[in-house]
Amino acid sequence: MLYRVGTNQYKAREVTWFQQKSRGLKRGTWVNVAIGILVIISTFYIGTSKETYSLISPIAHAQTAGSSAELLETIVNTPTPTPVPQIEMMDIWIGKYVDMFAKTDAEKSKWRYYMHCIANHESSHHYNKKDGDDGLAHGLMQFHHATYVEYRTRLMDRGLVSNMGSEYDDEDAIETMAFAISQGAIGDWGTYWTYCNN
Repeated sequence: MLYRVGTNQYKAREVTWFQQKSRGLKRGTWVNVAIGILVIISTFYIGTSKETYSLISPIAHAQTAGSSAELLETIVNTPTPTPVPQIEMMDIWIGKYVDMFAKTDAEKSKWRYYMHCIANHESSHHYNKKDGDDGLAHGLMQFHHATYVEYRTRLMDRGLVSNMGSEYDDEDAIETMAFAISQGAIGDWGTYWTYCNN
């Protein structure tokens, strides 16, 4: 229903909450509210731009600070556990190292199956991070440390790798296991006999 301006019906009409609150605000207050909203929006926009990261990056300050740079280098070079990669990345690594060590297409097919089967049953493709064999088996492929060192040392002696790596590193574990399989050691994994040898 429409009422003419100036009539009693117009004056008595229902007023919304916003209209009630805004009646008492002065024009300067509205300007301040608008400026505040613009400041919030611009702060959000600037905070999400890539250029800002370089301005607030601790690395830039550490590089010029001498002793801070040494502290940063220590922090950066401190080993951290491998984050859980997606199964697709594991599949890429398995394919890469099986292709490196297997001689025939039939071997490549079997080894890919064996490695995925063992990874699944040993550590659920690393989603189960528990150590097996009463704390003796570690990482994606659940290597015993001595077994891992033995095969990794052989890889180093042959010039195939340049460092010891770690059984906790998924790519190192996959590479070392593919090499171990090439040396006839597939039977070292109990899950091969229980689940994967069919």
